[in-house]
Amino acid sequence: MPTREEIVNFGAGPATLPTAVMQQAAKDLVNYEDSGMGIGELSHRSSTCANLLKRIQKDLTTLLSIPDTHSVLFMQGGGTTQFSATVYNMLAYWIAKDGSAGGQRICDYLVTGSWSAKAASEAKCLGANINVVTDSRALSNSGKAFGDLAAADTFQYTPKDKAAFVWYCDNETIDGVEFPGLPEGVDPDVPLVCDMSSNFASRPIDVSKYAVIYAGAQKNVGLAGLTVLIVKNEFMQQRAEADAQRQAGAQVTPIMLDYQTIWKNDSLYNTLPIFTLHVTGLVFAHLLAEGGIDHLERVNKEKAALLYGVLDAEESIVVVPAKHVRSRMNVCFKFTGAEAAERESAFLKAAEARGMVQLKGHRSVGGLRASLYNAISLVDTQKLAKCIEDVCRA
Repeated sequence: MPTREEIVNFGAGPATLPTAVMQQAAKDLVNYEDSGMGIGELSHRSSTCANLLKRIQKDLTTLLSIPDTHSVLFMQGGGTTQFSATVYNMLAYWIAKDGSAGGQRICDYLVTGSWSAKAASEAKCLGANINVVTDSRALSNSGKAFGDLAAADTFQYTPKDKAAFVWYCDNETIDGVEFPGLPEGVDPDVPLVCDMSSNFASRPIDVSKYAVIYAGAQKNVGLAGLTVLIVKNEFMQQRAEADAQRQAGAQVTPIMLDYQTIWKNDSLYNTLPIFTLHVTGLVFAHLLAEGGIDHLERVNKEKAALLYGVLDAEESIVVVPAKHVRSRMNVCFKFTGAEAAERESAFLKAAEARGMVQLKGHRSVGGLRASLYNAISLVDTQKLAKCIEDVCRA
């Protein structure tokens, strides 16, 4: 039976976490701070959990330099639930400001991968007026595949007096596409909403430019079951009540998706998954101890450069996304040629024999994918690169 040290998990999520974090979490699951109770057994209303929550919020604020104009929230349901929550909350904000006309504001979506396509579809299902600013599928030969970003001067944004928000996914886990920085051309007066589920806490961000940032914890900062949000206070202070939302023809925000409710109750309106929250808190503390966000950015760039360099050098391999939008987190590639299937199988077997697992691409696109999240070390990446070279030259 292999030990934890012998296995490198390149899965896209749930993903590997620092061993020190998992060891401490395992200890605390049985007896937290010598209380005689496991962390998952403590009341979420207890002073112990209240202090834990405050410490975690403080650590994330330090890690990402979050200004006091924004607040850290914790919710459940993963990033996918936020596809709905962002629509509900942002339209409720505009209805509070503009009356019924606010409910008719247009929701702008940059469709650059599988997750943003799903988010735009969900907004449409909820009855929102949506505008697709750009659809990267139009750049592919088939008109159906993602893997690139159009030039910013082709983006079709809604004028600011009619826009509710601009939504984008910073890193498309399935397709291996990552925005190099903020999307170009966004009017600073239009609220910016971002799904950062798969690259959260991997590089510095200017939080002040966002209305809402959210991330499912299970990729870079924890376990499944928790969603981290950073929301500008303005968008929680102003929110239309249910009757006003109905009169505007908008969907009424469900109580468990209402940012104002979660904010006013310090993320404890209902029973928060305290053990899952604790694991995320341990990750934040670990990232700070390792050198903080600037250190993480340097290491993540180094890992990605190493792996892409090896892949580009192999004639039998093609990297799926365009070079200028390649993800640092999710490296998507495939073998080409008549023996592609055999080579892929040989690679997966060789990798597993060397203790490297979960390298298959997403079931919807196939191929191969190596996820280089924060807990994957440079040594782990070097090990994978060597395996690729060995298989290609066998």
